[in-house]
Amino acid sequence: MVHQAVFYIVATVTVLACVAPKFNSASYVFTNFENSSGWPNDGISFLIGVLGLATGFVGLESAAHFSEEMRHATRDVPRAMVYSAAGNAVFAFPWIITLVFSMGSVQELVATKFGSLMPVFQIFLSSTKNTGASVVLNMGVTVVAFLSAVDLNGACARTIWSMARDNAFPTIFRKVHPRWDVPVYPVIVICIVECVLSCIYIGNVTAFYGIMSGLLVLQMSSYGIPIFLHLVQRGKVSYGPWNMPHTLGYVTNVLALCWCILVTVIFTFPIYLPATAANM
Repeated sequence: MVHQAVFYIVATVTVLACVAPKFNSASYVFTNFENSSGWPNDGISFLIGVLGLATGFVGLESAAHFSEEMRHATRDVPRAMVYSAAGNAVFAFPWIITLVFSMGSVQELVATKFGSLMPVFQIFLSSTKNTGASVVLNMGVTVVAFLSAVDLNGACARTIWSMARDNAFPTIFRKVHPRWDVPVYPVIVICIVECVLSCIYIGNVTAFYGIMSGLLVLQMSSYGIPIFLHLVQRGKVSYGPWNMPHTLGYVTNVLALCWCILVTVIFTFPIYLPATAANM
């Protein structure tokens, strides 16, 4: 999956750099701040805007759910989590910067046919002037998202499987397929739940996005609770080969907990003011 993501980023950056009809200035890209949310405070508007970006960190801990299937879990699980976050930052930053340089003004982008619903596709379309090429470039996002979803499905299935062994779910979910060595029934349940949730989008877009934002709140809560417990019982923790020095680790945990608390509150705010049933 890493190779596909890197290839896609290099390809899109190269195409946009070569064919975009015009580019925004560096001052516009790095210093311009536009608040169209209706919130009077730019800081609040910025934090609410993090809601969409937070989806990129969904499943950051997925490697932990596969720890029982790893040979050196105490070393490889934290390494996978840290390297994935660092890799995303390294590879995504030039891609985002290229998009912003190529998109024109925010007002111009939103005024286009697909600007509000699919801004990345619209940037490709405005740059290449070719619908087919834009579809192909945009398919890269879909492919990367699909590959990520496969990993998330596996992680969620392992969670159900683990909880079933503790009698939180019916015993059928404890079973592991003898040939594939995979908890098949939890995987099937996760796929069904995903299909049901996706159907909500067809009937009510507002309800769908409301559920998705709620899931991000739950995600941050699920991160914050173990961090808090780790801080409280820090002296009783047996550390593995991958860990931070005591002071640095403590400061990192405190900052992470504060961030989880902050965004858990912020993510419940309406994106636009005045809030209506349509924009919630």
